[in-house]
Amino acid sequence: MLHLLPPGSSVRVIGWVGLAVVQNRGSAFGLVHSRWLLVGLGAAASAAILAYAFRHILRRRPSLAPPLALIVGGSLGNMLDRLRTGAVTDFVDVRVWPVFNVADIAVTVGAAWLAVQLLIVGRKARGG
Repeated sequence: MLHLLPPGSSVRVIGWVGLAVVQNRGSAFGLVHSRWLLVGLGAAASAAILAYAFRHILRRRPSLAPPLALIVGGSLGNMLDRLRTGAVTDFVDVRVWPVFNVADIAVTVGAAWLAVQLLIVGRKARGG
């Protein structure tokens, strides 16, 4: 369906949520514009998270697996887009935030979930 929208346009789907087609060649908020640097950072971060998780975290805290999977999955999704097309296609438009995609949602939800697990649930487990 996104190929039916001209780049830069936005169509309301329901309420304040719409679809738009934006080819994002940079990082979040346009901070970095090097395709290969972003691919390398995504690959390195994903590999580091997976290696650390399998060695240290998942045996003791299996509840961290889902948020880590969301972070790695979102990172790899955006990385594969960059490898395939040179850009990430963002398409979710909520008007009050820059246009984003499902991989961005996965990374954000995973990071928030991980923070809750580490900060709040971890504190309760330690008796704090």
